[in-house]
Amino acid sequence: MCDEKMDSALRQKAAIARAKTNGPVYAVTRTCYFLLATLALLEIANAQRTIVPKDLINDLADEVVKQPLGPMREIALQDLVLTKVVTGKGEPTLIMMIEALRPGKQTVAVTRMEQRKQSRKVPGKDGNLVDQEFLVPVEITENVEMDIKVPAGRRPVEFPASEFEFYDLHGRNVELDQAAKQLSQLRPMFLLDATHGSPPEVPELYRQALREDCLIAVTAKLVRDRRSLPMMRLAPAVDVVAPRNVKP
Repeated sequence: MCDEKMDSALRQKAAIARAKTNGPVYAVTRTCYFLLATLALLEIANAQRTIVPKDLINDLADEVVKQPLGPMREIALQDLVLTKVVTGKGEPTLIMMIEALRPGKQTVAVTRMEQRKQSRKVPGKDGNLVDQEFLVPVEITENVEMDIKVPAGRRPVEFPASEFEFYDLHGRNVELDQAAKQLSQLRPMFLLDATHGSPPEVPELYRQALREDCLIAVTAKLVRDRRSLPMMRLAPAVDVVAPRNVKP
């Protein structure tokens, strides 16, 4: 577990990274923010020769993807989801077929550094050869099993339609009533979740291939389940510059 000093330093550097994402000069995506915060954690852990808990990195990743940073990339075909709006006595409901994830395992080869003792013969004070020990860095590769999330097929997910903003392929706003009519049957729709603001421009090639009345939905809600990032063991810091001699 991380002590209070590590947690405080991590929070301070993560706050700086978050402030940069909100500034007018920096255009940092949530992925860059995650990397900045993770590197800060690794730097602290390496200095203290500790192990970074995998759950701490996954919790950090979950917090990052919840940050509504606004669309900063082009719309891609993987953003298309089958969607339908159900209207009745209550509030209209958006039903989307979203890829579900389940817990799984992954085995990867991890390389770490270890310091090992070696000896050599050197002349002693009396002129005789004596054994002298010194430390050398050695690469150790081993297979490590990590917890990951793997695809488990598409599952229907329901959200109140009022929590989404709808746009056409040209970026023009579409009222909820009109969107409900266009989505009365299960149809493809671009989904931009965990974000806000007007959607980016749809590439001309997509507009030619898709129906003219295809919609784009934007919401600050986290709809898609994100894959947790597995954390590998952190190797202890070692001196790789030169062997440190030990007196015989």
